[in-house]
Amino acid sequence: MKRALLTVVSVIGCLLVFAGCGSQTPQAAQSFEQDLTGTIILEDITLTVNETGTQSQVVPPEPYGYYNYYQEYDGYQYYVASVTVKNNGETAFDPNTCKVTADMPDQSTAEGKLVLLNEIDSDFKETLDSGRECNGYLFILAKQEQGTPQTINVYYNHGFTSIENVQQYDMQAVLRVIS
Repeated sequence: MKRALLTVVSVIGCLLVFAGCGSQTPQAAQSFEQDLTGTIILEDITLTVNETGTQSQVVPPEPYGYYNYYQEYDGYQYYVASVTVKNNGETAFDPNTCKVTADMPDQSTAEGKLVLLNEIDSDFKETLDSGRECNGYLFILAKQEQGTPQTINVYYNHGFTSIENVQQYDMQAVLRVIS
């Protein structure tokens, strides 16, 4: 019963995130730019980009039994960067403290997310403990006719503090998508 409720809440949350419900363009006190390749350092978190491409849905690579996923939407596609995430900090990392958006070729903005995979790549998990690494996805959901994002923006506060109802962040990583 708890799993069913969690699924319903997750789906509603996902729809709100991707619908841009009440969203405004976030601002950041500082920013840096780099290509969406190789290693990306976000303070104590390191993202190593393994592969990029488009998909109709975002599913763990080794789903087993009941698992969470981001479903297919008619007329939409996910632009996905498969990443290895390493937590070099002293506290657990929650990817929900990051806000992810993308600048699209038609000058619009699309919403996205950073998610972590569990140790056996069968489901998504909430946090990454200090000193650990795992696989994950940095992804954007956009209309198919919009094409590939030009940049992916990752907003976060120092120490990855909570972002609930925040539009002003400490940092913005502007990741240029290489075609």
